[in-house]
Amino acid sequence: MVLPAKKHRFSRWALGIPFVALPVFPEFFALVAVVIALYLWLVVREKPLWLGFFVAQAVLWSGAHWFAGQQAEPSPTPQAGEAEAVQNLIPAHGWADLHGWNSQDHAGPWAVRQPDGFWRVERRHPASGRPFVEILSGQLYPVSAGNAYTLSLLFRHDGSQVSFDFSFYIPGAHQPVPARIVDLGGGLYRAYASYHPPQDQRIRAPSLVNLEGDWNFLEIGYIQLEPGPVAHAYVPFRPPEQNWLNGLGWATGTPLLAMATLQSGRFLLATLGPARVARYLLVGLAVHAAYGVFQYLSHPASSQVSQVRVMGHDPNPNTFGHTGLAVALLIVLLAGFRLGVWAAAVSGLMVFLSGSRTALVGWMALMATVGVGLAGRLKVYPLVLVALIAALLLWSQGHRLNELVVNLTDQTRWVIYATLWQAFISHPWSGVGIGSVPAYFLLNRPPETLEIFIPHAHNAYLQLLVELGLLGLLGFALVLYKIAEVLWKARAWRAALAMGIILSLNLFDNTLFYAGVYYSLWLMAVAVLIQPDRMTR
Repeated sequence: MVLPAKKHRFSRWALGIPFVALPVFPEFFALVAVVIALYLWLVVREKPLWLGFFVAQAVLWSGAHWFAGQQAEPSPTPQAGEAEAVQNLIPAHGWADLHGWNSQDHAGPWAVRQPDGFWRVERRHPASGRPFVEILSGQLYPVSAGNAYTLSLLFRHDGSQVSFDFSFYIPGAHQPVPARIVDLGGGLYRAYASYHPPQDQRIRAPSLVNLEGDWNFLEIGYIQLEPGPVAHAYVPFRPPEQNWLNGLGWATGTPLLAMATLQSGRFLLATLGPARVARYLLVGLAVHAAYGVFQYLSHPASSQVSQVRVMGHDPNPNTFGHTGLAVALLIVLLAGFRLGVWAAAVSGLMVFLSGSRTALVGWMALMATVGVGLAGRLKVYPLVLVALIAALLLWSQGHRLNELVVNLTDQTRWVIYATLWQAFISHPWSGVGIGSVPAYFLLNRPPETLEIFIPHAHNAYLQLLVELGLLGLLGFALVLYKIAEVLWKARAWRAALAMGIILSLNLFDNTLFYAGVYYSLWLMAVAVLIQPDRMTR
């Protein structure tokens, strides 16, 4: 039972702050949701919504993670006298921002990825024709004072001779060291050099200076920064091992946070009203979009639109775009199409800045929904605004749809899926453990794939199946069944469409359980509970 608003003395503005924060700082929203849910459970004695389903999910997920931990093989411990394993400090994506630089033109275009893991950097700036004096990545890596570090890489070139120095750049000063170059045959070379940092600091790597020779481009790949004075054979970067307790916290906390969002969301929407909540959400969405614009304009390569991807306060650009899309869909459900037009416009800006191709597909579905809704109500001027926004975004970003098709048919993506499917086949009931996908792929990476490190499975449901097995999938299916039951009984087709967009996009991405998307999804369910009559038209 939802208590009437008159029995509570909270300021409406104070109760609205969590919704302003949701698109920007979803963690703050979660904290408030837990506090309100505890108040409702412990003080008001209101029964938690869907308690059995969420508890069952938490038990199944925690059990699967525990069983996965029991069957995991322990890491080998080096014996006395054994050499320590080579540690590469640079991840595979650490040289994706390679570019040339000179004092007249400043930064040149980003390097172009080649089919075999190398990245091509041109010798001269394409606009001015002036040669670059440095080829660099902007990534910084922590080092310890007094210890030697060795940088090595493989490269190819189109000339007859080449030489350069490695600059072990520390903030404010170049530390050039002549690179020793070894001809490996077949047009492939290896360069390496060592350096002793004088004090605790960070090194920027790689950085190539004093570029000499008659070459026009370098193709650079397989870069390694390792402790010690000797260059070893390349090994992939290994991410830090996941703490088993962190995974257990996720397995229990994710269902409980969903239950808290459902309970507190129902109270807040009944107290404030759906339309008012939608306006608060739109304010937060606009704030996050404005911060994204600031990041975009501050980027040194902002003139190269396709090279800049903004992440706002989110952990990566994809979640920035998906959060904007999810919150906009929620606003449409709560307040209808008039306010939804502005939410769609702001989220379109976030999708554009994020560079997320799946978010762009979802945003097109959102615009189609809003357009159909406005057309049915003969709202001419908002409909024109919808058409204009959609046309502008698609005109500027249409190439990304082609990239999405290429990406989905790319052999590498399917190699990733096939490799992770083998992980599920090997551990069908409990999976390999939460957070173990990157490590599993590193240890079982097929030689034909170009990917060295993957942060996730690029499919939320495959990742759930691999990490938690059939037990985890069952836990997710239980709660999904409850949502489907509520949608069916209320004939809430609009809510089903909104949720379906988010769930469908996660067939090709992994943002479903990110806070900004996850809480928005549960608030869509709350909207059905509060105003089921608005969900059918």
